[in-house]
Amino acid sequence: MTAPTREEVAAKVAVLQQQRDVEGHLVLFSGWAGIDLSGEDTDSWLEYNGGDAMQTFERMWSEGADRKKVGELVEHLSRPENNKLFIAGTPDVVADRLEQLIDGTGADGINLIQRLSPGTFEDFVDHIVPELQRRGRYRTAYTPGETLRERFFGAGHARPLADHPAAQFARSPLAERAAV
Repeated sequence: MTAPTREEVAAKVAVLQQQRDVEGHLVLFSGWAGIDLSGEDTDSWLEYNGGDAMQTFERMWSEGADRKKVGELVEHLSRPENNKLFIAGTPDVVADRLEQLIDGTGADGINLIQRLSPGTFEDFVDHIVPELQRRGRYRTAYTPGETLRERFFGAGHARPLADHPAAQFARSPLAERAAV
């Protein structure tokens, strides 16, 4: 989440906080962890059940210093600032954090989450891309005529290889008529 000034960023984060959907976060957590918190007493402590998913988080939130009551966990999960991958700031701050994440993990791409609609993607393109380009971290031009397939498989591989399942559709009479 970005904007040219800290005040604008703070205003966007405030809107995000106002619009957050606690029930939606409960559903998301239940899907990830296999733990349904919706019927639990919010003042009870989360109990470790050792389910099939997210055992590290389940243990962290049911034992030790990060132990949480169900209500505290729901509040924690529904606040974007508690997500270590949530980034909000001016373009330089966001670019700094993206570089830190990419350099520290070896990531080769960025996944954007549309937090506010409309706006998230436009803000990224208008503010973050130019900052990353200035730093030499984002391309400024594309190779003319290069397809994504050629980027992966090299020049001359604009079409699927003959043994690829998509090849049967690439040169079909229907596709040739559509190209005319």
